[in-house]
Amino acid sequence: MAELIGLNQRKGWPDGMRLLVRRVRPSAGHRKNLTAFETRSGWKYSIIATNIGRMWGIAGSHHPQWLDALARAHAVVEDRVRVGMRRPAPTARGT
Repeated sequence: MAELIGLNQRKGWPDGMRLLVRRVRPSAGHRKNLTAFETRSGWKYSIIATNIGRMWGIAGSHHPQWLDALARAHAVVEDRVRVGMRRPAPTARGT
């Protein structure tokens, strides 16, 4: 986990935008979707863009590792919502 500094010079992005990159070994399922660079290097990269600087009252909340853990936990919630939306809605009894 690392923070990319000086590379987030995008027009229209708010001040304080941070880019965090995580490198992991790709699983067998991810290998078919790797970029050419990822295939050559043997690593899969994930980039998170956030404007979270420091959360008041939470020690260490400004560290990239903490922000990565926060983003990954939120992704689990989003995945559960996405899967839940695919299920058909329950029907009312007696109709």
